[in-house]
Amino acid sequence: MTTEKRAGETPALHEDMPALLAVMDVKKSFDTQRGRQEVLRGVSLRLAPGEVCGIVGASGSGKSTLFRIIAGLDAPDEGTVQKNGVVRMVFQEPREAFSPRMQMREFFRTALEKADETKDALESRILAMLAEVHLAPGILEALPHQMSGGELQRVIIARTLLQEPDIVLFDEPTSALDVITQKEILDLIAALRRRFGFAGLFVGHELGAVQHVAERIFVLADGIFVETLAAKDLAHARHEATRALLRAGELLG
Repeated sequence: MTTEKRAGETPALHEDMPALLAVMDVKKSFDTQRGRQEVLRGVSLRLAPGEVCGIVGASGSGKSTLFRIIAGLDAPDEGTVQKNGVVRMVFQEPREAFSPRMQMREFFRTALEKADETKDALESRILAMLAEVHLAPGILEALPHQMSGGELQRVIIARTLLQEPDIVLFDEPTSALDVITQKEILDLIAALRRRFGFAGLFVGHELGAVQHVAERIFVLADGIFVETLAAKDLAHARHEATRALLRAGELLG
């Protein structure tokens, strides 16, 4: 579904859909050397069950601030964020999630152990999810430095899905990876979304990556959503901010 709008308008909120995530008129400012800077100037969106939306924008557009507010890591100055269901996050630098001396098996167990579940049952669940992300059982004995960035990101995604999230927040999860691995992880996320049916919010600056996994894309510039498009309709973008991101993708390609 394509939502046409003029620059500066609040995007359509799909009021007929039940919302797993509702961001309403969020505003955020920071004190800088040049005075008070308004980073978000009234941002709203809704995420329906099973839907994956993307938020894209150039550096300084406010997308990282918005992600932190949605994730609950920062508070808005004004506006509200309502999340219904279990929310989990996948960040852009996978190595930062690991203690250097922790084996992968322990990385899973620290987040997943339940009082009413045996170690064998937990191990069985972990092994089944490793198969879903195309990792061999032997990685459970590995330390972080023995694994590639792509393998570590697969481990993080596997652990995230084992927590049975309703919403997964992806913060540029492929930006620290090489181009080939980026494509593999994007394909994996798209396949897992079809397999498990979670909703997602995918934040990034590369339109091609976001388009690969999202149905709708919100373009953030100067602290507002300036355009909202169906991912398949990116070629018909009207706003200069969107078109600049498209041109940058062509240059990088």
